[in-house]
Amino acid sequence: MQYSGITGSDGISGPLVDCGEGYPVQFPDSQTGYIALISRSPAEVGFLFSAKVSNAQAAGAIGVIIYNNRIDDFDQNGGTLGAPGSWLPTVSVTLATGTALLSSVNQPITLINRILDTPGAYGTKQGTSMAAPFVAGIAGLLLAIQPSLTPAQIASFIMDGVDELPGLENRMVSEGRVNARNALCLVDPLAGDIDCAEILPPVTISNTPMSSPTVEAGESYAATLEVTGGSGEYEWKVTHDPSGTFSGAWLDQDTFSFVAPNTGSYAGVYAITVRDKNYPMVPDTFHIKVPFTVSPKAFVFTETTLNGGENPLQFEIFGAGSTYTWDILASLGTDEPVSLESDLVNGLNPIR
Repeated sequence: MQYSGITGSDGISGPLVDCGEGYPVQFPDSQTGYIALISRSPAEVGFLFSAKVSNAQAAGAIGVIIYNNRIDDFDQNGGTLGAPGSWLPTVSVTLATGTALLSSVNQPITLINRILDTPGAYGTKQGTSMAAPFVAGIAGLLLAIQPSLTPAQIASFIMDGVDELPGLENRMVSEGRVNARNALCLVDPLAGDIDCAEILPPVTISNTPMSSPTVEAGESYAATLEVTGGSGEYEWKVTHDPSGTFSGAWLDQDTFSFVAPNTGSYAGVYAITVRDKNYPMVPDTFHIKVPFTVSPKAFVFTETTLNGGENPLQFEIFGAGSTYTWDILASLGTDEPVSLESDLVNGLNPIR
């Protein structure tokens, strides 16, 4: 059975229990350590071998024998559990063998399975005709999880993921042997059967660059980013939520420097986004965001002296919002002041 667990040369032993077609109610209630004998189901039922084996494992079986319910190519080719996993040792047998085993129910048996090694099925060959299918297969795997990869990026991931071998040093460009798992991990550190942590550890920031989660409008802030993991080369930029737009290009220097804006829709949540420079398309494991908030500056009004003539009176206003109004009050030879009103914005405002 494809993807089955392996028993080892000594096999596994236990009583044989007839478990019907492998439905949960067909397993013994309180028995464990047995080998489940299960019949294949009719094709129209769609009861997968993987479901039968999962039910057996949940019910305390240590191994599974699935026998055919008809005569077809299952007798020669066996079945499949669908995907790699922590499956019980499982074998498939013919209808005749399964029927014979029914006479041994409740008797102790030993189950042994192994990977088939048919004489002549494997051989050793060499040359580019043998290497090309392996490289093409890895390229196909990379495109399956990241269809937007360019040919140059595919070649880079395959080359960067090789197992370096001393005997190949200075003899070929890669100086190593292709490794499909390494290449896959460089594109996407998959969760599940493939463990990528030892190949390319996640990018982490060991210090939090912002000493305070809030930066006041108009303030500048600088810090040294202490980043580890990934390929060891990083770049960063600042994002502004909820718009999600980036401020400026990706930068690769170690020092983070940011001046909080004070005009327009500047207030809100920002984030320093750090990513692996060599693998920019890799997802969140290699993208770290450190959020902080830009708040309005406390209300500030700075005035200058009006010198008369055409020289304007200029003043700056920050805080509490982005637009303001102003009044000019003057006697103008009367007892009542005159009010002149206009809209102002954050920043420098001339009055003439």
